[in-house]
Amino acid sequence: LETPGTAYGTDSEGIAHVDFTGDLSAYGIRSPLARGGVGVNLGAEHRYDTLTFAPDAVEAAGELTGYSGAVVPINAADTVDEGFIEARAPLLQGRPFADDLDVDAGYRYSSYSLAGSTSTYKFEVQYSPTSDLRLRYSYDRAVRSPNLMELFHPAAYALQSFVGSDPCAGSSPSASLAQCEHTGVTPSQYGAIPQCVSRQCGQVISGNTDLKPEQADTYSVGVTLTPRALPNLIASVDYYHIAIFDEIGVYPGAYLFGQCLANGNPLYCGQIVRNQVTGALTGASVDGGGYILQQSFNLGTSLVSGIDVQAAYRQSLGAFGNLAANLNGSYLQHTTQTPFPGGPTWDCAGLFGVNCGNTVNPRWRHTLRLNWQTPWSKLLLSLNWRFIGASGFDNNSSNAALQYAEEGGYDSVNARIANYSYFDLAAVWPAWRGLQLRAGMNNMFDKDPPIIPGEVSGTGAANTYPTYDLLGREVFVAFTAQF
Repeated sequence: LETPGTAYGTDSEGIAHVDFTGDLSAYGIRSPLARGGVGVNLGAEHRYDTLTFAPDAVEAAGELTGYSGAVVPINAADTVDEGFIEARAPLLQGRPFADDLDVDAGYRYSSYSLAGSTSTYKFEVQYSPTSDLRLRYSYDRAVRSPNLMELFHPAAYALQSFVGSDPCAGSSPSASLAQCEHTGVTPSQYGAIPQCVSRQCGQVISGNTDLKPEQADTYSVGVTLTPRALPNLIASVDYYHIAIFDEIGVYPGAYLFGQCLANGNPLYCGQIVRNQVTGALTGASVDGGGYILQQSFNLGTSLVSGIDVQAAYRQSLGAFGNLAANLNGSYLQHTTQTPFPGGPTWDCAGLFGVNCGNTVNPRWRHTLRLNWQTPWSKLLLSLNWRFIGASGFDNNSSNAALQYAEEGGYDSVNARIANYSYFDLAAVWPAWRGLQLRAGMNNMFDKDPPIIPGEVSGTGAANTYPTYDLLGREVFVAFTAQF
């Protein structure tokens, strides 16, 4: 017997926005030591977001295989009203040791219908003692309001494998009666609790309308060089530091179960609901329980910091045209995560793997492009070097929070992804008026991506990361014609 199941949904947003921009120098509002006046922008915005999801009767009744339970409909909406103002003011211009000094500040007030009110703001200062050098500093407070799924995700039963088996189940439980009582087991149930089927216990996934906006504090320090001694050079270096707190997430099921089992912490034990009759961790709709609650809360903190480098240089070759080089590089100092209060902290800079977000995080990566503008019919030749630095397997880290038991210790086979370099060659020729011809070759040496097993990378059947070139050598020919 079989029957089809269908569902449909809509996600919409309406925006009403108004803002005004003005230069106040016309009204004499300026610094007496600067030529330019104060510029301002102010305005208001209203947003209305809706989300609907409607499963048919078959899905809503939980009659389809592979769904672990009923599919729950959603009908939710959220609104926000905002007001904002930003001002930029030159304070010093054309003065000794102060070729230019500007400040920029902004403020935004947001009132969410569910998440409450919050404020964001920024401050930036730029200082050029001479035209050769510009220093800058900025600080920003940013927020991300919880989306409608995080707020309104209905309680839905599903199966999970983070608690592969119940240590309180079976005729000879591996956990003591005292430990199991922390998780809701009664003395009469102990020793007779059914085990989770196929190592998959129950969970109930749920949103939370009490969520607050995530917040981030960002500051950056940078310098730009435009030396008159090297008029064809422009270079900049920026350090950034982004700290995020009140991140929306769930307590990892395995962690909260283990903490409850060990010490009976009510914060964690309150999220374990056993079957009232059998004591099992299965059967959420039978006898009132059998699951671990996975509800969203404002829990985590994270930190990302690093250095960005940019440089461009142009050199005349006389009768042989011009040569130009452009470098864009980034050094990753930290990408640190603490998923919940009191939990472990780890830094994935220079690592790859499942615990590092199913991605690769090399310390250094860059692109370096060399362009030769030839004197022959304006033919442009370009060579591009894409570099991705080495990274190590997160399981092999000395941080126990990044190690997973199924690896069985140090993995020497998948221990490291080496440095990767790709070279691309291109030519652009404006053949005649209105017609441009382009040809090139990407990944000239047909370098294969690293092969990382799906269970190690977390990317499943892909067995590698999309960070790398998956297509191999590509040859292309194209043209643009204007009439």
